Formats: sequence, C-alpha cells, structure tokens
Amino acid sequence: MDELDRKLIIELQNNPRQTNKYLATILNTNEVTISRRIEQLVASDTIRLTALPNLTMFGYHLRLFITLRTVNRAMEKIGEQLCKIDCVRFVSSCVGFADFYITADLESLDFLNIFITKHLGSIEGVNKIQTIIPYKDIKRTHSRLDSSGFINNVIGRNKKVSADEVDIHLILLLQKNARAPLKELASEIGVSEVTVHRRIIELVNSGFIVLTAIPNNAKIGYPARCFVFIETQLSKLNYVADFISQFPQVHYVGLISGQTQIMAGIRASSDEALSDFVTRVAGKIEGVLSIETLTFLKVLKNNYTWLN
Repeated sequence: MDELDRKLIIELQNNPRQTNKYLATILNTNEVTISRRIEQLVASDTIRLTALPNLTMFGYHLRLFITLRTVNRAMEKIGEQLCKIDCVRFVSSCVGFADFYITADLESLDFLNIFITKHLGSIEGVNKIQTIIPYKDIKRTHSRLDSSGFINNVIGRNKKVSADEVDIHLILLLQKNARAPLKELASEIGVSEVTVHRRIIELVNSGFIVLTAIPNNAKIGYPARCFVFIETQLSKLNYVADFISQFPQVHYVGLISGQTQIMAGIRASSDEALSDFVTRVAGKIEGVLSIETLTFLKVLKNNYTWLN
C-alpha cells in the first residue's frame, strides 16, 4: 500500500460516497486510477465500505465489554458458542488476564442478568465472567489512519424519532457497500433514486448512521492489538484519560466501572511495539497506579451487519 492508497482511505473514511471525479481532483490523479484503487482495496480486504449504525437510535442503550476465563481444552467450542449469540458483536481469543474478550449490545441494564445467566453462564467451560460497563467514551476511532471518530460525527445533530422499513433496508444495503450507486439501491428497495438520495442524507444528518471505510489494520501495517485497563489516582483520572488519548496508537479510551477506571485500545505495528508503548508510555503517565493488559490473538467475530 502506497501513499496514494493511504490518502484515499482517509478520504473514504470521511465520506465513502464521494465521486471518483472529486477524489481524483483532490488526490491529484485520474478517475480510472481512483476506481481501480478502490476496487483493489475492497477486493484485498484492506477496507470495508460500510454504514455504522448509532445503536442507541435503534434501542440498544447498553454496550458491554466482557472478559471470560475458560477451561483451555474447551476454548475452541466456547468461541463457536459465543459467536452464535446474536447480541454479541465482537469475539476475540486473548492472552493476559482473560481468555476471551467480547462486546455485546443490550437494550438496558434490565437485560444484563438474563444475558449473563442464560447466554454466558450456560456455556460449559466458562469459569469466570467480568462485566465492564463504559460510562463515558473519551476517544473512539476506527484505525490509525482516522482523521475523526464516530463520536465527533454524531454530536449536535437533530435526531429522527424512528427509522421505517425503507430506512432499515437501505442501511443493510449500505452496510454491504457504502458506495453502492443510487440506481442499484433504488432498484433493490423498490423506490426512486431521489428517495434513496434523500433518505441517505437524512440518515446521516440525523445521526442514525455514519458512512465510512473501515480499514483492516493488519493490512495497513498495524496487526498487533490490545486493551489496557488502567487504575489511576482518582484526582488524576481525567488527566490520564486525556493524556493517553493524544497518541495515534490509541484508538479507544473509555471511562469504565470497576476496579480499574480507564480502558484503552491500542494498535501497533508489532507485539514489540505494543509492549514498548504500554511499558514506556502508558505505564509512566503521572497518576497511573497499575495496568492490566489483554492482547488479542484471533478475532472470531466482528459483526457490522447487526440489523440482520
């Protein structure tokens, strides 16, 4: 991947529906090159052009981060069972203080006990479940190439009350290909191109979705990934959160409930670079008392088409 690809990915992250003509102009190339590069980036699984839904707009008001300790000999079967749970969006095997890390979206705290006991507690081989509830996102981006995050994209918009069947159908199609032509979308849904164009603008402006390009971080040079859980002096909590958010290696920072107060997601070019950042940077921030690290081994589920 060269510099043109990197610049193109950043432009597509900001708006994947920009025309080839516009992209060619701002990137100082031609439309044929732009078309070919986008096709190559998608075909090679370097990027995914998609629509990210704002889950709170669809009734999912609680996002959980969960770590699991399991019986080692049962890990493969446990991973398969975790991936089958509809409300579980992400599953990865890990090394560190837990064997699995998952994220799940629930309607409210009322469903937490049911989810823990019915879904997770019934899986044979799960020994320990730790539930982490984020109460404030400080930083959230998709990759090291991001120029902005989802949080910044939805602040200050006039939100619609609900989405109808046409909206849902359109979102599902945009999740598969955020650059799909209006004619193709209109034909699939059974409405006019004018309607599709208007609906896309309304869905974006109202904060229902963000249209973006999500890079495969391994393909763009950052395959190593971990979460660090930071215990801080309470008087230094906001300082530590803001300080660690400044680094491009850090794609997520959230304030969480529990023994540790900060959860930070980090991406790096290698395991060595990851370890170096954690020990030389995160571990030496004023106010940090302790750090626990959870390094991803293999992503088993990463479900964008959650409305399906």
